[in-house]
Amino acid sequence: MSHQPPIHLLAVACASLIAGSAAMPVAACPFCEPMAPTFSERIAAGDVALVGTLVSAPADNAAATAAKGPVAKSVFRVERVFRGEKLLEGKNEMALPYNGNAPPERSSCWWPTRKGAAVVGAGTAHLAGVEYLAASRDLPKAGPERLVFFQQYLEDPDQTLDRDAYNEFAQAPYDVILAMKDKLRHDKLIEWVRDPKVEDNRRRLYLTLLGTCGSADDVPLLENMLASRAGKSPSGLDALVACYLKLKGPDGVPLIEDRFLKNRDAEFSDTYAAITALRFIAEQTDAVPRTRVSQAFYHMLDRPDLADLVIVDLARWRTGR
Repeated sequence: MSHQPPIHLLAVACASLIAGSAAMPVAACPFCEPMAPTFSERIAAGDVALVGTLVSAPADNAAATAAKGPVAKSVFRVERVFRGEKLLEGKNEMALPYNGNAPPERSSCWWPTRKGAAVVGAGTAHLAGVEYLAASRDLPKAGPERLVFFQQYLEDPDQTLDRDAYNEFAQAPYDVILAMKDKLRHDKLIEWVRDPKVEDNRRRLYLTLLGTCGSADDVPLLENMLASRAGKSPSGLDALVACYLKLKGPDGVPLIEDRFLKNRDAEFSDTYAAITALRFIAEQTDAVPRTRVSQAFYHMLDRPDLADLVIVDLARWRTGR
């Protein structure tokens, strides 16, 4: 994948601006973790975010950057403002520290700042990245329609856009994911789930989405994956089991019991992942009755060294809490 610097540099620059902000929203599911705040969050947290074009840069900036010395200011023409119009006070050009090497008039830049403070980051930007940011500013603040936009950037060749789209999905509430059922790209999800080059954290998200929009026709693929343990790191098995049970229903529980709960030779990480998936199925879906999941958990009571993994769940479900 190619890597474009500007949005990545914005991420670094904004870190200091959001350090005191509230924690990220709860992830879409136990299997999807946001890797970083989204760019929309970063823009909202800063005082200024804009796009500009490099007009001129000192000739010695490249040497200063290589020597890790002070970087002189370059002149940028303001093209588009995402945030902080009042702070810019109608300025058409700004002098800012910049250590890039793009030629004048070919480089868009954008950056966040603190009110009244120096610019803390800048970088060259390509047109697609700028248009992505502009379009995302017009989206609803939450809901399935927002994710429909970001879905088209999952596995995008531009790594920065791909990463941001993943983060938007990873922090969306699960009920929003469910509301997208008819708008998810099923065939693409199948392609990505099967692709060994897809990163584990991405595969977990795609399995969660497949569990939402898939059907019984997808069950044989998931059974083959369970048998071969494709993508077999512990970080992916929980999402795989959950997707399988979501589509197979109660008839899929015996396979999970035999392979991960009753099987004393199973790796602890695999057993733990299966328990996590079953807990998710019992508490956040209606794919398998909670009484059936309880029956599966009872097998763990025959394994005293692991029984504590399910005792609290069994007690909670029995009391209806």
